[in-house]
Amino acid sequence: MHSRLRGARKTRLAGLVLTGALLAASACAPAELVYPVPETPVTEQAVFYRPETGVLADVIPYYEDGKYYLFYLHDYRDTAQYGTGVDWDLLVTEDFISYENKGTAIRRGSPSQQDNNVFTGSVIKAEGRYHIFYTGNNAAYVGTGKPKEAIMHAVSDDLVRWRKIPEDTFYAPPQYMSDDWRDPYVYYDEAEGVYKMLLAARVTQGAESSRGVTALLTSRDLSTWTLQEPLYAPGRYHTHECPDLFRMGDWWYLIFSEFSDRVCTRYVMSKDLKTWTAPAADMFDGRGFYAAKSAGDGEKRYLFGWIPTKTNDRDQGGWEWGGSLAVHELYQRPDGTLGVRAPAQREAAFTEEAASDTLTVRGTSGRTEEIGAMPHTYLLRCTLEGDFARAGFAVAHSAAAGYRYVVDTQNNTFSFENYPSADLFGDVTVPITPAQAYEIVLFVEGNVCTAYINGEKALSARTEGALGGAAGFYVQGGEASVGYTLLQPAA
Repeated sequence: MHSRLRGARKTRLAGLVLTGALLAASACAPAELVYPVPETPVTEQAVFYRPETGVLADVIPYYEDGKYYLFYLHDYRDTAQYGTGVDWDLLVTEDFISYENKGTAIRRGSPSQQDNNVFTGSVIKAEGRYHIFYTGNNAAYVGTGKPKEAIMHAVSDDLVRWRKIPEDTFYAPPQYMSDDWRDPYVYYDEAEGVYKMLLAARVTQGAESSRGVTALLTSRDLSTWTLQEPLYAPGRYHTHECPDLFRMGDWWYLIFSEFSDRVCTRYVMSKDLKTWTAPAADMFDGRGFYAAKSAGDGEKRYLFGWIPTKTNDRDQGGWEWGGSLAVHELYQRPDGTLGVRAPAQREAAFTEEAASDTLTVRGTSGRTEEIGAMPHTYLLRCTLEGDFARAGFAVAHSAAAGYRYVVDTQNNTFSFENYPSADLFGDVTVPITPAQAYEIVLFVEGNVCTAYINGEKALSARTEGALGGAAGFYVQGGEASVGYTLLQPAA
């Protein structure tokens, strides 16, 4: 979202003259500013990575030579010290536990420049170098006649040092809303021999809550872009944020995030990129996971999103923008639908067994069988089977209050709830397939957690307090046999 223009030429979509196209892009900074690599990159370990200052928001993943380059939006949440705006920072990892922190990759512009916020985009290797297309956002432009958002371009020879190309900046054409023109995803279409760009966009006509489309543009030189008909326009959501497209076998998958219905990451599938089907269970995770994008090595593919913080770090607080990194492995089922499960690399980091047991829990109105205190960071594997209405794992609990992951066999849902005020987490729920046994894999680090149910869905959350202390297994309306193993990372 930087637009450092000095003597920049006018930029337009081929065939569409955009009035005032570079109106918001005038600037006084050098056009070819290269930001240095940190002299000593820091290696950090975390299950749910969060920068020391502020939060991690949208992740832009790129895979090469055994490493995942995770560019992310770094919101410092400290304007007094860091000023306004959002940068792109870079983490490099092979196992989603150890991260080499490369520092800032693309620095924001000044408060008067188009890219005071460097928002979401994508990375592609093409034409002999690396390219980032990203969103230049400046909220201060709203009401001034300047478009709030623009698509911008930067290049690199090493994925670390980036140079902006401000003359390639372009804005929304008249049929799209100028303040909702963001999140470019660029790929090369070999069949057509062109580069394609998907955008989170909104048309200017129709019901306010359903104008969202996945816009499509094409280019042969990664500089001039031609507008095409939208790739996906269901008329269901406010915006299709962070579009991401990939293929597995015969199927194409379009991933996007929406905040008008469930506030979640969803997907649709197609065999021809024209007719799209939304699976009955089209969510990967619940309300505690957003803005996910994917990357893979050709054999496995992973989904990278974030678990939001809550206002004042309270359970009753509203969900905020940005938080901690969450990573799921994506896989394809025989019918073409997608599932998510725990990344094997992350599970491999937990090697020390702290406890294991098998027990039976019976409860009519609800009962918890205690198993002891949980550490700060742990992996819990458990199996629930039996005849019950609701059953699950309760943690940081007492008879009066706590948190629990619950399988509801009557509603076929997997939920994370705060009790007795269950409404606090009533929307942290995903639908699940009925099963004879329910396998749960749960990662906890402090007050952040992700559970996987039957290798099918994930459910992520953040709590007011740490998820350690007293824990047990909960049953309501029947009986459950529980087998569990508690693991910790190697010391």
